[in-house]
Amino acid sequence: MNHYYHAIYNMMNRLVDKLLLYECREFKGGRKGKGLSLLDVQILYRITNNEEKKIHEIMRETGLERNLIASSIRKLISCGYIQKEQSEKDRRVHILKATDSGKEFIALKQKKQKEWLEKVLEDMSLNETKTVLKFLSNIEQNKMPPHF
Repeated sequence: MNHYYHAIYNMMNRLVDKLLLYECREFKGGRKGKGLSLLDVQILYRITNNEEKKIHEIMRETGLERNLIASSIRKLISCGYIQKEQSEKDRRVHILKATDSGKEFIALKQKKQKEWLEKVLEDMSLNETKTVLKFLSNIEQNKMPPHF
């Protein structure tokens, strides 16, 4: 096994810790998005980047169960970030659309993420950037074990 295994493993754990810290600071720190989880923001992102979205589409894309998604959707509706409408074609289906507030929230998050990523990548060569992309792609393509 690669002798960098432990270093990579420890770095990935520190990244997860930073994600959790980011979630606590950014989404629960008295902003308009107060109380949003990282899951809520990811669902809002998916809805915002489409004209309309259906719950089953989010389930298929994320692999998450309906109750988790439905809980996030209720929270996003109560924050005024999305609206839910009944489909005219099939009354059993609900269409999710981002409100202007939801679009603004995501646009601000995307702007901050872009600035952060540009700062991270500015000192990296093209080959280093490609290596990082390949590593992330390998992680994304291989399913994580259930105990991870």
